[in-house]
Amino acid sequence: MENLKSRFSNIIKSDAATLVIMESKNNSKKTIYNSVLANKVLDDKTNQILQQSLFIILIRWSLSGYNNRLNLATVNLIPQRLAPILERTMKQLTLSLPMAVALIERNVILGLKNAKTTDQLSTLINSLPFDNCSMMFLRLAMTKLSALWSANLLQIEHRENWFRGNVYADVFDAIFMFDGHIYEAKRAECHASVIKALKRMKMLDKTEKDVRVDLLCYVRKYGDIFSCEDKAADVRDDSVKEDVEKAIKLREKTLLYWRSILPIPSEITNIESISAQFFGLSLTIYGSRMLSDGKIIHYKKCTASIPSTFDPDSSQAAHFLLVVLSLRRTLLLNYKKLKALANICEVDSIQFLTSNSTDVQYRPDSQDSYYDSESDSNESERSDPGWEEHERLRRLNEMITEVKEMRFDEDVMTVDDWEELFST
Repeated sequence: MENLKSRFSNIIKSDAATLVIMESKNNSKKTIYNSVLANKVLDDKTNQILQQSLFIILIRWSLSGYNNRLNLATVNLIPQRLAPILERTMKQLTLSLPMAVALIERNVILGLKNAKTTDQLSTLINSLPFDNCSMMFLRLAMTKLSALWSANLLQIEHRENWFRGNVYADVFDAIFMFDGHIYEAKRAECHASVIKALKRMKMLDKTEKDVRVDLLCYVRKYGDIFSCEDKAADVRDDSVKEDVEKAIKLREKTLLYWRSILPIPSEITNIESISAQFFGLSLTIYGSRMLSDGKIIHYKKCTASIPSTFDPDSSQAAHFLLVVLSLRRTLLLNYKKLKALANICEVDSIQFLTSNSTDVQYRPDSQDSYYDSESDSNESERSDPGWEEHERLRRLNEMITEVKEMRFDEDVMTVDDWEELFST
């Protein structure tokens, strides 16, 4: 991703339909805001007075107030009337969770959405094949949901351990089980490896406490690529807030660690750290990105809920399973980018040495002026003492561009709004 802060500002300032916001009572800050806007080239009268609260927040953050951290998930940070602007901006910056499913998965989820009776749901479950991990997950998750609904178990209050063993294990954790060749999924009171890694690198004080989470996806070389915390629905809100704040700090440390292992640290802007929070039957997915100057943006990627009873309109259950499938694909794509950026110099060195290993330097025999001029040009370029480094940077930039352009597999459908899947 390019400079995220710059893109964020440009998107916001170009939206002339937004209401003019002049909410700050601090005259000195108003002066700062106006001076910033005065330095911009604005096309029309509307844009000349356009001063949106999201842009103001960015300026406040960059100038003074948020300790190098902007948390877009903070309650009451942004006026309600500007929520559509934030949502549109999040999608354009790919901060929201993209809904990404293969056609066969889309058909299954559509079938669940259209199941009007438990018999129709059972028929759908029994028709699912066992030929790939997503189908096995959907079969397992839908079977478990059907059993829980039939016994009315989700309408009763339960403790965290009950949810973890009887709900989350099959309708959420199981999706990570099928990627054991890529990462190790750990459950219950897992110690985050990134804390230990930063201590070994002397980037954290030895007295820093270890962080324990309820679910962790771990890769030996790159640390924790995903974490999740659980809370029963009857716990205090303060307890959930503590989990959310703990996850924020862990995502920040994860980004710090990843930046330290990248050969080109500024490319950390292309990677995000992701975590999730269960609160009873509600799931919230969060993300964080680090800018090239070290500042960090936190945001809410998506929310979903497990219905407590079978509903003839099973949209809620369908949406939840769609979110889980999309989360898995997003994590794998993020890991693919991280791995490519971490190994970019090593790969370049190997490819460069291989391409030149059989390069025999022959004397040019032809008298053709084209070959003579081309040879002279190459010799002139190579006479520059920094030509090797310039050539290396060119190759690295090409590889970085390839990483930025990484997308989901070709057979995967991607939409911003999950209901669009059923209109295509």
